[in-house]
Amino acid sequence: MASRTGPQASTPTAVSVALRERVLDEAAELFARKSYAGTTTEEIADAVGELRGTVYYHFENKQAILEAIQRRMTEELVRRLTEARNAGGTAAERVERMLAAFVDYALSRPSDFATSLEDLKYLEPKARRKAERRSDAVRLLLAEAIEDALAEAPRRNVDSGIAAVSILYALATMYRWYRPRGRLSRDEVIGQVTGLLLRGLIDR
Repeated sequence: MASRTGPQASTPTAVSVALRERVLDEAAELFARKSYAGTTTEEIADAVGELRGTVYYHFENKQAILEAIQRRMTEELVRRLTEARNAGGTAAERVERMLAAFVDYALSRPSDFATSLEDLKYLEPKARRKAERRSDAVRLLLAEAIEDALAEAPRRNVDSGIAAVSILYALATMYRWYRPRGRLSRDEVIGQVTGLLLRGLIDR
C-alpha cells in the first residue's frame, strides 16, 4: 500500500479542497489584521475550527500557507486578465477590461492583496523568488496589453513597463482605502478607477 509522503500527496477530495481554501481565507484575514509574524498556526486552526494537525496535513508550515495565498492570488489574476484580453475588441478596450477585472478581484480579496504586499518579506529567499516570478507574469501580461493599446493611440510617450508597474501597485493597494459601505457602490468604484487609469494612458 502506498503511503502518504507529504501534504496533499493523495488526490484531494472536494472536502479537502474546500478545507484548504478555508485555511487560506482565514490565514489571509489574520495576516492582514495581525501580520504574518503576529499570527500563529494555532490561531489559524482555531479560526478555521479545526485542530492544528489538520492544518499541517494540508500545509507543511506557516510559510507554505503564506506562499499559497500569494500563488492563489496571482494565478487567479493571470486567469482573469487573460480572459479579459482574449475577449476581443480594440487594444484599448482589452486594457479597460483587464483593469476592471483586476479592480473587481482586488475588491473581493483585500486580505489576499494585503498579505501578498506586506508579508512576502517573511518568505525564505527561494520561495520569495518564486512569488516574484508569479507577480512578474501578471505585470508582463498587462504591459503587453498596454503596449498594444499605445501602438493604436496618438500618444506614444508612455513606457508600457513603467505604466504596468504603476497601475498594478495602485490597484494592489486598494485595500488600504476601499470601504465596501462607502459613498460609491462597488461598480462605481470599478468604473471610476478604470476610467482614470485608462485616460492616463491613452488620449481618447
